[in-house]
Parts: sequence; C-alpha cells; structure tokens
Amino acid sequence: MNAVIRRAVCFPLQNSRIVARRTTIDTSKLLFASSSTTTTNTTTLHQVTSEADPKWAETPFATQVFSTLKLSDFTEQELHEAFDRADVNHDDLLDKAEIRSLITGIQGQKLSEAQIDEFTDALWDYEMKGADNEEKGITEPQFKERTRGLAETLDPRVKSIGAMFLAAGVSIGIIMPVMPQFVEQLSISSSEYGLIVGAFAATKMVGNIPAAKLVDRYGRNNILTGSMIVIGASMAGIGVATQFQDLAMCRACTGIGVAGFMTAATMYLSDISTPLNRARTLAPPSVAFSAGASVGT
Repeated sequence: MNAVIRRAVCFPLQNSRIVARRTTIDTSKLLFASSSTTTTNTTTLHQVTSEADPKWAETPFATQVFSTLKLSDFTEQELHEAFDRADVNHDDLLDKAEIRSLITGIQGQKLSEAQIDEFTDALWDYEMKGADNEEKGITEPQFKERTRGLAETLDPRVKSIGAMFLAAGVSIGIIMPVMPQFVEQLSISSSEYGLIVGAFAATKMVGNIPAAKLVDRYGRNNILTGSMIVIGASMAGIGVATQFQDLAMCRACTGIGVAGFMTAATMYLSDISTPLNRARTLAPPSVAFSAGASVGT
C-alpha cells in the first residue's frame, strides 16, 4: 500500500520535471531564433540606410521624380493622387519633411542618407522655383504645374541617341553610290546585285522580332553598343570584299545590326519619354537618320 502511494506521488513529480526540462529547451530555441531574426533585420536595415544605390546616381532627375511620385500618364487625377499621397498631414501644402518622407519610402531602392538629402533638396528647389516666397510649402496647383512642365521637357539623352541615328544613317547611305562600282569590278550579274540589295532588307525584317527579345533580356545599352559594332564591322567588310558571297554576307550583317539598333533605340527613347513629350522625343532621331542617309548618298 505504501509503495502504491509513493508511486502515485512521485510519478506526477517526475512528469513535471520532464515537462519543465522540455519547456526550458524549447524556450532557449525560441530565444535563439528570436535573436537570429533580430540580427538579420538589423543587418537588412543597416544595408538600406547606409549603402547607396549606384544606379540611382546615374538616373536623370526627371526619371527620379516620376519614379518617386509614381507617375506615368500625368493626368489631372494622377497628379492629384500623387500630391495627396505626399501631403501626409492633409493641409494642402507640401513641406520639405513630407517630401523627404516620400523619398525615404521609395520601394525597391537602397538610398543612402546623403542621396536622400541631395534628392530632397533638388526636388524642393525645383518645385519651389518661381513660387511666392511667403508660401510655407508647395501648393497643389504649383505642384501640378511644375511636375507637368518637367514631364514636357525633353530628356538630354535624346541628343546622344540622335547622333547615333545620324551615324547609322550615314553608314547605310554612303554605300549605295559605290555599289555599282563593286558590281563592275567583281563582275556581279544583275540577279546577284539584286540579292545583295535584298539581303539587307530581308535580314532587317526578320531580325526585328528576335531583336526585341534580346533587348528585353540583355538591356537597351548592350544591344545598342553591339549593334553599332556589327554595323561598323560589316561596313568595313564591304571594303575588302572580293566576291559576291562576301558582299551578300556583309549586307546581311548590316541588316541584322540595323534591326538591333533601331529596336533598342526605339525602346530606349520610349523609356525616357512621357506621354507629354513622346512625339517630340522620337522625331529628332528619325530626322537624324534620314539626314544621315541623305548625306551619305
């Protein structure tokens, strides 16, 4: 009887010790996991606040503004919503602190404190330019006018793209006057000459579709650079061609290069333009290409 009583008393005590031991182990694991999570979060926060984004420094000011304000169509409603998002205290005025808070909350960007301060000052100075000195902040009409004006301004990169279009046009136009001389010197027949001329058009037409996929995969700048290299190499190859096959191959390569160049350049111009200046952005490079072809001819 005494043994039964002792077993009845000791068994709960032993169970309680086991449970306590398990609870201690589980708690230590939880504490360790919590400590690891805290360390990870701290590290991530440190990266966000201390490491600058190198691509942000190379991005034009207008693109930075539109990305921060989440603007794409620049309609009255979209501009109103952008102003309302920035106006945290809803006093119908944007102060510098609200602009800085908006920039700090940009998704997908790791900006340093220096970059945030620099962009805040630049955006504040731009929006406040020409405003009444007595105003304590940026009003909604002023915000809409200045932002829409920025969207209507042509991106400075249009000039460099236009120069590339001019060079491409010259390289294509300059070969046409000398082609009859090549035909005579290499004793090329009329049908072969037609194939040489058609090789350029055929490869350019066929190359447009894969060029678009390559641009999306490898980027605008890479395809632009590579296409200009292909065009230059193929034009140099025409100068040393000794037979019909050489000329046809060089002209075909020129068509491939032009297809890649035109696709990448057009997509690039579309990226750096807005609905308010897209036509004026695309027009100068097109004119430059036609002018280059005319000069070359």
